[in-house]
Amino acid sequence: MELIDKANILADYWMDYRNDPDWQDFMTYNDIGLPLSDGLAGGFIIELSEAGEAIINESFSMLCKKLGIEDTTADETLEDFLERA
Repeated sequence: MELIDKANILADYWMDYRNDPDWQDFMTYNDIGLPLSDGLAGGFIIELSEAGEAIINESFSMLCKKLGIEDTTADETLEDFLERA
């Protein structure tokens, strides 16, 4: 899965669930990965370092684990991604 697809899913998930009390631990832990994903997904001019890419990948892996989804899929939208949860 491409990094931009992961960023798109994370950014959309963050916007949809950031105020959900069941997800507060996830949101707090990923306080860098989620906004970084949102910036990348939003088309802001940012250059990611290897560390930035690793943070997005870690956040995405954590989301997959929490939802019980394999993180090797090729979903491009949050809706497609959540259909497998």
